[in-house]
Amino acid sequence: EGHGAVTWKLYKVTNGYVGESEVRCLVLTYSAPAAIRLARPKFEAAAEKFSDEKKRADYAKNLFAEVLCEDAGEEWAGEVTDG
Repeated sequence: EGHGAVTWKLYKVTNGYVGESEVRCLVLTYSAPAAIRLARPKFEAAAEKFSDEKKRADYAKNLFAEVLCEDAGEEWAGEVTDG
């Protein structure tokens, strides 16, 4: 799937759940909707570990994409976290 001259961005996609740390999936793509589209199957696969059917369904339902790096073609360092 060609996108021509796009700026690749690093996104953090979250679902609102917090365990020992924030539940997240890092995605390298060109837009927030694409980040959510790419992350959703990862969240769905991770949800299979839950026995509660509602939690499984909700785990990948409401995803939010936050851009961490506006241009992945440039050097970049993220924040230091402990989780």
